[in-house]
Amino acid sequence: QHMLSGFSSVTHLPFPLIVHNLAIRLLSSIFGIQLNPFWFRIPAAFWGTATVPALFLLLRQRLSRPVVWLATAWVAVGFFPVYYSREAYFYAPLMALAAFTLHFWLCGIEALSCGNRLTKRAMLGLVLAGTAMVHSHLIGLLTQTVLCAGALTAAGLPRHSRWRIPGACRLAALSAVPLPSLIHISESTSLPRHSCAVFCLKNNSEFAHS
Repeated sequence: QHMLSGFSSVTHLPFPLIVHNLAIRLLSSIFGIQLNPFWFRIPAAFWGTATVPALFLLLRQRLSRPVVWLATAWVAVGFFPVYYSREAYFYAPLMALAAFTLHFWLCGIEALSCGNRLTKRAMLGLVLAGTAMVHSHLIGLLTQTVLCAGALTAAGLPRHSRWRIPGACRLAALSAVPLPSLIHISESTSLPRHSCAVFCLKNNSEFAHS
């Protein structure tokens, strides 16, 4: 019941819960497995594993090699990353999606600082990863809001380019794309309005924190 109520709460948003339950139901239908706490933790383990290359991608060309490998190793074997990667909850996807979102956002900042236009890869990655992150947890929402405001600072970059100001505005707009969709979620007070979520969550909620 806690997980079901968490779907509509301020801090716990629906994306991880829907993806986790869809994955579990898919595994159950393909392999004929019986739902239990072990299988319910598998999606979080995949998210936690994805955090390792995501952080490496984020830091690889931006920090020194020892710092990159030390940070990546800590995410791979550190207590809190491993703990949250074995918990059938919201934090493992938040870690991975935050790393991907920040990487694509920085790609945009770096392109503008070099006097170049935003690449399609950076724009698409920012929208997709940012949207998933925003719909994962309140921390994701706050992070995306900061990125949206921070993108406008690119207009003040010293390098003169005709792409600088329009590029900064576009980066801010792309960072803001995921935010309006939360208005509907914040206005929702009951799960029955989300038929897809109810279908995914039915009969599974008791395994969430086992």
